[in-house]
Amino acid sequence: MNSLCRHFRLGFTFTCAATLAGAATLRVANPAEATAAAARAIAGDEVVLADGEYPDLTLKLAGKGTAAQPITLRAERPGGAVVTGSPGLEVTGEHIVIQDLAFRGCTFKPGTRGAVNFNGAAHSRVTGCTFERSTLPGGVAVVSFRNGARDNRVDHCRFLQTRYRCVVVVVDDQALKAGPPRRNRIDHNLFQDVPPLKANGAETIQIGQRAIPHSDLRPETIVEDNEFIRCDGEAEIISVKTSGNTIRNNRFRDCQGELVMRHGHENTLTGNHFEGGSGGIRISGHGHIVTGNTMVRCRGTGIRLYFGTPDLKHPASYLPVYDCVIAENTVTDCGKAGILVGDAKNARHVDQKWAGKPWFANAVMECTVAPYRNRITRNSITGVKDRLIKVDAAPDNTIEGNTLLERP
Repeated sequence: MNSLCRHFRLGFTFTCAATLAGAATLRVANPAEATAAAARAIAGDEVVLADGEYPDLTLKLAGKGTAAQPITLRAERPGGAVVTGSPGLEVTGEHIVIQDLAFRGCTFKPGTRGAVNFNGAAHSRVTGCTFERSTLPGGVAVVSFRNGARDNRVDHCRFLQTRYRCVVVVVDDQALKAGPPRRNRIDHNLFQDVPPLKANGAETIQIGQRAIPHSDLRPETIVEDNEFIRCDGEAEIISVKTSGNTIRNNRFRDCQGELVMRHGHENTLTGNHFEGGSGGIRISGHGHIVTGNTMVRCRGTGIRLYFGTPDLKHPASYLPVYDCVIAENTVTDCGKAGILVGDAKNARHVDQKWAGKPWFANAVMECTVAPYRNRITRNSITGVKDRLIKVDAAPDNTIEGNTLLERP
């Protein structure tokens, strides 16, 4: 039975047209038809949403396409299918493509998982979609990867005026048992106009959520060729709390925050460009490679290496910075320092919540472990005298071969 007959026999009311190799194009016009079509789609099928509004669109995309014949859910005309309300597209299958949908003014309740959730999915993709004026509760993101989701991609999408978190890679207790999401890629997207939350929990992109042992896991997420404009949600624009990730060739413009290695180790940051805004790169953890990045006219510091805390398993620990390579970066006219080795010396963090369930940790942390064994070499730094490379009680680092140009 070809795909055309298969869908007619199921009694659906949407329009169905046969395509090559027995695949079908299923044209739908409302959420109910879209749900029914998505549930039955097989490799090569396209579920095409006609122009119009799709309130509270909830779909589970569990089919298995192939690289040559993916299962596609797309707008008939880019941006013409408008998703509103509190939608939820859960991708659990393989080789699924979500394309050209417009999510506008969506509001999500606590306990939901955002607009698109890659839940164990593989080789699937969200491309060409717009997410505009999304409002989410704490801990929820517009797009999430979880439960071992692997080799998926979010690309050429626009995230506009998100309150507050756009993309999250979830590394939880389940990831300790079965492994984290792996090799997912976030590329060629625009993130713009994230308003300030004035509290934690508004990272534009978050990769991991916890300290050791969760932060030792290696999702190998790639974040590349994205543009961040006025992403002001909180101090961390991209928050990396795991190991083995790559953040490269992204552009940050007038953002009130930094690219932050919060937990984890052996991450690679290369080719990123920061212009204006409050700062560039902040580092905790060991073995990071930070090369070829550019910071221009940041109000704060271009690159800063934090003091660490002795209790490495504390849920809010600052991992000591050692064995990192900071090389061939260009820092121009940053307000506080080009590179600061030894930031937050003796900082004291007090929060009683850590002393209670479920953590039972110390309520007080002090940053007393200086950065050590880092190589800071061949960087080019221009700025005011005494603000080019600053070292605060962190003598055990190699700082050599840098080009320093003082402004008159």
